[in-house]
Amino acid sequence: MGYACLELPSLNPCNFPEKIRLEVSPETVLFVVGPTAAGKSSFAIQMAKKLNGEIISADSMQVYRGMNIGTGKLTQSQQKKIPHHLINICSPAANFSVFDFYHQAIKTIQSVKARKKTPMIVGGTGLYVRSLLQGLELSVPPNKKIRERLEGNLKQKGLAYLVRQLKTKCPASFNKVDLKNPRRVIRALEKASLLRKKKHAQASELPSLEKLGMTPIVICLTCEREVLYKRIEARVDEMVRLGWCREVQRLSRKRISKTAKQAIGYRQFIEYFRSKDRTQMDVSKIIAQIKTDTRRYAKRQMTWFRNEKVDYWLAFSEKSPDSMNLTSKSLF
Repeated sequence: MGYACLELPSLNPCNFPEKIRLEVSPETVLFVVGPTAAGKSSFAIQMAKKLNGEIISADSMQVYRGMNIGTGKLTQSQQKKIPHHLINICSPAANFSVFDFYHQAIKTIQSVKARKKTPMIVGGTGLYVRSLLQGLELSVPPNKKIRERLEGNLKQKGLAYLVRQLKTKCPASFNKVDLKNPRRVIRALEKASLLRKKKHAQASELPSLEKLGMTPIVICLTCEREVLYKRIEARVDEMVRLGWCREVQRLSRKRISKTAKQAIGYRQFIEYFRSKDRTQMDVSKIIAQIKTDTRRYAKRQMTWFRNEKVDYWLAFSEKSPDSMNLTSKSLF
């Protein structure tokens, strides 16, 4: 894979150029993020065709088999246009964490790059995106014995002694921890001690893409709030028309993990189908609540991505990203 150049028309009327020149190198990992219903999937497919890319889903609910309509998955025929990964990879009965995503995403990115394709991370689960952009700190359980020893040192030798110990034993934590907070210093030393004992000192954190020698480029799709909310309402109505209720009814007969139940709409419909007296529940009200919850979720997504490092913002008005005309230049 050589270098590629893609020109993106920017539809934001405020201080954005008419076109964005996007250069993609062999080290590039491209991100297409944004709120639900912003058109990420169809936009990403257009880009993937131009950039010889493969799409890696960063949607925490699309990992589940059988949860298709309500999670907004592309159909099998749509997915055949461009290779898609990390979709339908586990049962709804299983929990799937950000650590699971990170490990599978890194493995998939490396596989895509080995085929000389451009890896494209596409989705709106902010924590998944952040795990790749910033890395993850491994969870280390507390150890009462070590903590009591450190607390004894604090009483006898003072905080300055513990700070010196931290600087010597774990310089990385020394540069991050509030050194005036005894509890934070003790916890950092406790973690360093446990990791050292387990011979995992080098694995105290999972590295970001940049630390792995890759170059992330983040594009965030957005649009006017009223337009997005209209798209959300139309999308929920379309999901119901396509048979979302029947899909959830089948799932309600099975065990559903705590993680899978977090999918908007599924929890409400599962409660409905498992209820002994459905006459007390109004489906139209459930659908209205799903629309409200989805709008709130989209708002939280936008707040999240505004606090992330985004390289390019593409904002749409009434025009859908589905109809964007992307122009590309040949590899050079």
